[in-house]
Amino acid sequence: MPNQMIPEYTILGSFGELYDTEGKFMSNIQEISVSIQIDRQDIMMSGSRRVGYKYTSVRGEGSMRGFKVSSTMARRIASVMRNDRAAQWVGTIRCVLNDPESIQDSSGAPQREEISLERCKWWGVNLGWAVNQIVEEDTPFTFQNIRWLDAITGDGETITQPPSTPSNVWPNDVSQIPAVPET
Repeated sequence: MPNQMIPEYTILGSFGELYDTEGKFMSNIQEISVSIQIDRQDIMMSGSRRVGYKYTSVRGEGSMRGFKVSSTMARRIASVMRNDRAAQWVGTIRCVLNDPESIQDSSGAPQREEISLERCKWWGVNLGWAVNQIVEEDTPFTFQNIRWLDAITGDGETITQPPSTPSNVWPNDVSQIPAVPET
């Protein structure tokens, strides 16, 4: 029987951190969603019914949701509405996942994921409120580059995968399966 995924290695979003262009921790952000879309063009090939694909462009999109604690973000985004000659605000977002139970590196420290979303542009701001409700802001953005500053790697990928070799390589006796490192 293949080894089971180790539940403690799953990453808890509560340990996510978001930093703005100036490196300030954005404690009010509760959720960020980032996607990279790869655009393609269908390529019809003679002599075949099959469609091939050609990668044509790539784009990054995302949104962040959080509690409203100040007007700073809204004012930055809306500056182009107040001044026709104002340049659109362009910045960087740094996202960190730092779960203390993540897979450990060779020194025994938990690994972390850190990415930098570069040349971000924000495309809207929602203003308003409702009686007896915490005010939240949903802010869509795009980005032109992504850099991995740190990544979670290691045996978490191999531990969760069944062996690709004959079953006699994987121990039938569960006591022979490598133990989860203690923290």
